[in-house]
Amino acid sequence: MYSKKTEDNRESIVIPLFDIVVYPKSRTKFLADKITGEMLLTEMKNGEFVNAIGLTVKSGTKPSEVSEDDLYKTGNLLKVTFVQPADDGYLVIAKALERVEAVSLYQKDGLFYASYKPIYDLSDFDEDAQAEVMANIKKTIHEISSRFQGLNSLPGQLIRWIPLTR
Repeated sequence: MYSKKTEDNRESIVIPLFDIVVYPKSRTKFLADKITGEMLLTEMKNGEFVNAIGLTVKSGTKPSEVSEDDLYKTGNLLKVTFVQPADDGYLVIAKALERVEAVSLYQKDGLFYASYKPIYDLSDFDEDAQAEVMANIKKTIHEISSRFQGLNSLPGQLIRWIPLTR
């Protein structure tokens, strides 16, 4: 597998993503170009999956003209689990593991590579603000549902389903 990982530096192949945004912890499928797809397929013969960095290509960029400047620097570490030849390249299925930032990008033999670091989301709320928001949500649900006949037990059911944390 190409992905290198050391304490200070992580490097992996980049998959340019056209007209798609991938969210962390989600599964997605997309088309990859022929060169990238063939490399992924070759790497997958050595194991069950391949890690790669998915970076969205800026709009208006043609697939044949992608350069380092055309790729957004924030993307996702992808766990590629399936690659299959398709009409216009390769169909790829992957799970986004975490958000990452491409620290440096370079191109070699028609493929992009990036040194990257993880990006961790910071919560917008402290514990007191989160508790206050949850109390207001529960109150609003109760007020709305009390206006409908036959829904007396609904507020309690909805409140149990509202997650207290992300």
